[in-house]
Amino acid sequence: MKKLFVKKVRPEYPPLAQQARIAGKCIIRIVIAADGSLRDAKLVSGHPLLAVSAMRAARESKYRPYLVERNPVEVEGEVEFDIP
Repeated sequence: MKKLFVKKVRPEYPPLAQQARIAGKCIIRIVIAADGSLRDAKLVSGHPLLAVSAMRAARESKYRPYLVERNPVEVEGEVEFDIP
């Protein structure tokens, strides 16, 4: 999915994860509606202390409508968020 984001929100580093020195990637499965709005988001993988921050970033990000033959369609995919 090229040019997926209009605006990708960077996840916050949760204080508890920071204290425990936990960092890493979270993968979120998203469903983008034909109008570009986020219809659904679910955690695929990532540390539980980082997951809430990654999910919040996925929900706050803005997405482009996905076009097939110039027509917007609903699409499902995965996005990755790195949390320091």
